[in-house]
Amino acid sequence: MERKKEIIPLIALREGLMNAIIHRDYSKISSTLNIDIYPDKTVISNTGRLPASISIQDLLKEHDSILRNPDIAYICQMRGLIEMLGTGTLRMIADCQENRFPWPSWKIVGEKTQLRLQHLGHRIQSDGVNDGVNDGVNDGVNDGVNEMINQGIQDGLVNEISHAVRSEIFHILSFIKKEAGLNLKQIAGKYKSKSLPTLERYLTISRKLNIIEFKGAPKSGGYYLTDKANRLIS
Repeated sequence: MERKKEIIPLIALREGLMNAIIHRDYSKISSTLNIDIYPDKTVISNTGRLPASISIQDLLKEHDSILRNPDIAYICQMRGLIEMLGTGTLRMIADCQENRFPWPSWKIVGEKTQLRLQHLGHRIQSDGVNDGVNDGVNDGVNDGVNEMINQGIQDGLVNEISHAVRSEIFHILSFIKKEAGLNLKQIAGKYKSKSLPTLERYLTISRKLNIIEFKGAPKSGGYYLTDKANRLIS
C-alpha cells in the first residue's frame, strides 16, 4: 500500500523545532518560541539572532555550530533527539528536496530567528490555469532551479530569495519550459494573479541567475531557458 503523502515535511519540522529550542536566547525576560500554523505554511520563530559569524546563506551549506545553550544541546544529543551539531539545516533541506517541498527559508525579524516551512498545498499557487503544470512545477524544474538559485546566492548574483518568490519563479519557468518564446504580456495572460511589474521582477531575477534569456527584438522576442537551465531541468 502506498504511503500517504504528508502535507508538511516532518523531518524538517522536527529539526526546526529542535533548533528553535536549542538556539533560543533564554537570557531575555521576553524570550519566546512561537509556532504559527497557516493554511499554506508553518512558521517557527525563537528569540535569538544568528551568531555574528553565521549568515542565512551559511545555513544552506555545511557550517560550524555555535551553541548558545551547550547544556541543552548536549542533553538533546545524548537522548538521540539530534544528530551531529551543525547538520540540522542540511537535513531539513534534504527532507524538503526528497519529498518535493520548497526548501525551508530563514530570516531575521527583530531579535528573532524565523523559519518558514511551506505546506504541500502551497508548493505552487493555482490561479485556475491548467496547462499541464497544475499542482506546481515538475520535479525537474524544482530541483534544477533550486540548485541554480542557491548557487547564485552563494556567488553574490542575487540576495536571499524567499521561498514564496522561488515558487513564483518555478511557476513562470514551467510556462516557458512548456512554451518557449513567451513574452512578458503572454506570461501575464497565463498568470493573471500577478501584475506586470511583479512578473518583470521575477524575470529579471531569473535572467541574473542565468536561468532564462531573452531572444529576438524587444517587441517581438521572448524568453527561453538557457543552455545551463536545460541541462539541469529535465
